[in-house]
Amino acid sequence: MISATDIYTFNEKGGGFKLFCKYNLNKVTQALGVEKDIKEHPFSKRMFKLGATHEKCIFHHIWDTYGPDEMYEFKRDEEQRKKTYELIKKKHGGYASWAIWAIPEVWEGAGSRANMNDVSFFEDDQILTKLNPNIVLVALNFSIPFEPEKPFQNFHGGARARDYLIRLMLKDTPFWGAYMTDIIKGLPEKKSEKAMEIWKNDPPLRSSCIESFEQELKDIGAVDPYIVCLGSDVYKILKKHLPSNYTIAEPYSYHYSAWHIKDEKHIERIQEVIENYERSKEFAK
Repeated sequence: MISATDIYTFNEKGGGFKLFCKYNLNKVTQALGVEKDIKEHPFSKRMFKLGATHEKCIFHHIWDTYGPDEMYEFKRDEEQRKKTYELIKKKHGGYASWAIWAIPEVWEGAGSRANMNDVSFFEDDQILTKLNPNIVLVALNFSIPFEPEKPFQNFHGGARARDYLIRLMLKDTPFWGAYMTDIIKGLPEKKSEKAMEIWKNDPPLRSSCIESFEQELKDIGAVDPYIVCLGSDVYKILKKHLPSNYTIAEPYSYHYSAWHIKDEKHIERIQEVIENYERSKEFAK
């Protein structure tokens, strides 16, 4: 049977009723008393006649099973995720974003750079079902400032930027939907060497950036986040300044802006990082 704990745990990981149904079909069909086709269950048939979706059938079944008190609690969880998302957009949207991009018509050649600066989908009502705050991708700093009235622009540069490569590397991977941010805030600088020089010689900047990053993790509701460093400089910073209880993966050592490295090499390296992540999850079980 589906338990209230099952659903609560899934919600805590950023899911919801629709995603719970999608990824727990076996439990759902067992709960409704059928082994094969959920649509053949009498309860489902009645609900479908009333125009209900598959997810609504499950929702009402769970409601009937656990009662209104717990269901209102689940609903409050969903409302809280919406509030959290709006908080992140307002508070951190000027330098952070999510590893989701508009999908180009073709992934090859010039087509792989298309629609990169389109962030309109962040206003979609379904965006919350696609985000994963428990994977955090951290870059060093942004190279140019952004318009404050347009949140989540970072990592979503136009055709001339190399941000398209991140989209190419992360498509169809567990990292799609991850939270993305910079460790050094408020420092537009194209040359990482200069950014690191400023970092090393500015103790107040170091302190404020580490404090800000840890607050970000709290604000997004990350639970034991898996932190992936986009570059060895970021890895050195986080390993030195963050408490040891954080999981900081071995870095994605190439910076995606490195023109001299072929796209295929970037993709190959990020795949190694993702494989390490998947192994760590298997080990945790």
